[in-house]
Amino acid sequence: MGNIVYANVGKVVGNVEVVDSFERVRDRTVLFDLEKIDFVGGQGDHRIYIPATMIGSVQGENVFVYHELGLYPFFQKAKKIILESGVPKGVFRLRRIIESKKNRSVIASDLVVLSTVFGEPERIVIKHSPMEMQPAHVIVMISFNGGTMAHVDYTFTGKEYIELEWSGIGQIIEFNSAEMNPMNLVVNLPLTLQYHVESILETSMNQNSVWKDFQRFQQLVGGADE
Repeated sequence: MGNIVYANVGKVVGNVEVVDSFERVRDRTVLFDLEKIDFVGGQGDHRIYIPATMIGSVQGENVFVYHELGLYPFFQKAKKIILESGVPKGVFRLRRIIESKKNRSVIASDLVVLSTVFGEPERIVIKHSPMEMQPAHVIVMISFNGGTMAHVDYTFTGKEYIELEWSGIGQIIEFNSAEMNPMNLVVNLPLTLQYHVESILETSMNQNSVWKDFQRFQQLVGGADE
């Protein structure tokens, strides 16, 4: 039994081969490039790993879902710092430029990740640019039950970019993916917007266990993508 990981292979590092057929899986971990396939699925007893933006695209007890934002080493480190002092209270800001047609799914996935840091959202306000405007812009303002305010800003076009700011009690964190390892991250990750294949295998959760939560967040940001 092997592990089939569907991903943007340009972001994944680790000792893993990119393949284009199920016959080459065998008892190992392999990557399928989401940019080059028309069908997401699996066969046999292999474990299937998909990003949350593809949730529901393949069914089965052996399907696992990962949230890309939570895989980035810079976010993992920021999360650890934020939670070190207990229940976080402060102001969080995230800005993302991302090329994706699955706008609502990306936002819902990010909200799932943020809820693991700040707790359950108490209030969410969504502001969209006009539908005919290109590039598309979405602003999400969130009040969390623990007392944190968050502002998440998306632009859906062009080269990916992430900017993160956190201002808490005695804590200030700043991250900009255009800068060179501003938080002194893992040396073996030459690009800040990459993550290790092992992180996917270790943090992914069974699709059946996350389905309802993810659908709830999708509805909060305007429903599922078409």
